Amino acid sequence: MARRQKPKMLSQTEVGQILAAAECLMNTINRASVRTDTDQYRAMRDINDAVWEGAKIIAGSDRPWPIYSSVGPC
Repeated sequence: MARRQKPKMLSQTEVGQILAAAECLMNTINRASVRTDTDQYRAMRDINDAVWEGAKIIAGSDRPWPIYSSVGPC
């Protein structure tokens, strides 16, 4: 049985799927209203930070998602 060699990078489709899931998770965390002095809040903040850092690495950019502005391009 031959071993399949894994690719070195994700495909654009996989990157898009991962970034979409990460954005959904971050939006869910940011919408939650929990007091800031609780362990749950600190845990959600830590998860949010980790997802953000991972998304930046996967996207290969400091802005994994487009920034939309009402005054024009950033």
